[in-house]
Amino acid sequence: MVSFAKFAVLASCVASGLAASPFFTRQGTYEEVLVAMKAVGGQVGTLHAAIQGFPSPGTLPAGLQIHMNATALVKGLDTWTTTTSTLGQFDAPQCREQLDIVKTFRPEIEGSLTGIVEKKAAIAALPIGGIVNLIKQDLGLLNAATEKFGNTIITACPADMQDEPKETQAKIAEAFKVAIGAYNA
Repeated sequence: MVSFAKFAVLASCVASGLAASPFFTRQGTYEEVLVAMKAVGGQVGTLHAAIQGFPSPGTLPAGLQIHMNATALVKGLDTWTTTTSTLGQFDAPQCREQLDIVKTFRPEIEGSLTGIVEKKAAIAALPIGGIVNLIKQDLGLLNAATEKFGNTIITACPADMQDEPKETQAKIAEAFKVAIGAYNA
């Protein structure tokens, strides 16, 4: 009985070690990266619509919808980043495809960040004061996830194609700086 218990513990340790080993880490496929990127685009659109549709005076359900959409977008960005990180570098056509998708939703990212600043007074007027802090927290999480996303796409693209994502990342980072600053004021 004692020897079986020792064997079970040893087998469990070996299995855990092998599962954590980079040798057995599952590599994502480009198809998964493409699906994840398209999902991010949809999530950006959903968040943008929630922000643009936030009424004045605001409502608590509309404020919570912005939060839930922001949370989903953070998860989507993280999924894309993780999947892409396991894939390695894109070839030129794959990079172009990813950048073209980003190009389609970049205006909605920038519009969402401008819109959330414009809606701050209506959000602050909600009867539950914690919504402003929740949006502030969401902006911080989105900024961090977007920065990782940007760094990953830059790294994944061939060196001669990295200027475009660097420029996009810089402009979006500036828009986040403005929005976060407004919610810190």
